[in-house]
Amino acid sequence: MKKSAQDREIEKLNKQVEKLKKEKESLQRDKRNIKGRLSTAQSNNAKYRSVLKKKEKPNVGLDKETFERMMNLLDDIITPV
Repeated sequence: MKKSAQDREIEKLNKQVEKLKKEKESLQRDKRNIKGRLSTAQSNNAKYRSVLKKKEKPNVGLDKETFERMMNLLDDIITPV
């Protein structure tokens, strides 16, 4: 039994619809993945910034220059050669 031109056109359009649905799902998955990566990067950025702020503002009663020297000495001690 031969298919009419209209039936072939309907099948063709249905295939295109299925393909577009799959692409949409893939894009939504990618979007969620990228949002997760962005969230992780932002939290890491905030964590590192807070550590840097703590290093910039000494809370032990030292002036900034003395505190920076002390931190550099600590970094030298901690960093293996």
